Amino acid sequence: MSDRATDDRVDAELGRALATLAASREQVYYDADADASVRARYYAAIDESESPEQLFHSLGVLLEHTHAPRLPYKPAERVYPWVDLHPDGRLLSIYSGKAFDAEQFIRADAEIARRRAACLPGADAARVHARSARVRGGLRRARARAAVQLRARRAAVMVRQA
Repeated sequence: MSDRATDDRVDAELGRALATLAASREQVYYDADADASVRARYYAAIDESESPEQLFHSLGVLLEHTHAPRLPYKPAERVYPWVDLHPDGRLLSIYSGKAFDAEQFIRADAEIARRRAACLPGADAARVHARSARVRGGLRRARARAAVQLRARRAAVMVRQA
């Protein structure tokens, strides 16, 4: 059985995730005008005429300086309640194409965290959870770097074609 500290942590994370999900139902799904304005300001210092290597470096620096602190990868708190929601408020699997209820995923993640903690000696549960978060964060950063590289290459091709 998991310890009280783990239960409290999981309960707090679950509460934050469900509150974010509830708030997302009141938000505009996508505002194209606001997005264009924010995007223009964000990339204003980027010189699109740079070489692909320079552009990659500039975009990497921009990303590093504007994304602090680095958030841990917690899909139940950050991804399911807003980032991956579709206009209908559901999650869509990129693998199967099936739609899912975000609240079910959030609650399932909380249950998995509880079960994981129950299998570990009390104090080790927090340590393993932190290590898992670091590993997932490293993978997330690697994927982000790869995405930046791909966008830089695409931008360089678009600049050359213009």
